[in-house]
Amino acid sequence: MPYALCLVPVCIKSELHELREFRNRKGVTLSDQIREWVGATKGNFLVTDCYKDLHLATKSNMSNCRLVLSRLVEEGVIEPCGTRRGLYRRIEGDCERID
Repeated sequence: MPYALCLVPVCIKSELHELREFRNRKGVTLSDQIREWVGATKGNFLVTDCYKDLHLATKSNMSNCRLVLSRLVEEGVIEPCGTRRGLYRRIEGDCERID
């Protein structure tokens, strides 16, 4: 086992393993990967977090990622957050209504 992986906590190792397995499945599109990543994300996130977690390195993959995120904004799944460019938050639909 590489030395760097020995320093990573077990829970993170299992999440990384699950992400790698998900990426290796055939028939899974980049859009599916991004939507699943957004669904698993808590709180605010930067578009660069998505790039890093999904190992998006090419200009076309990064561009496609931004396009998918803009579609998620249109669908009401996420919304821009704050004044920083590329900062989003997932819209939680499980809040109680206050009268």
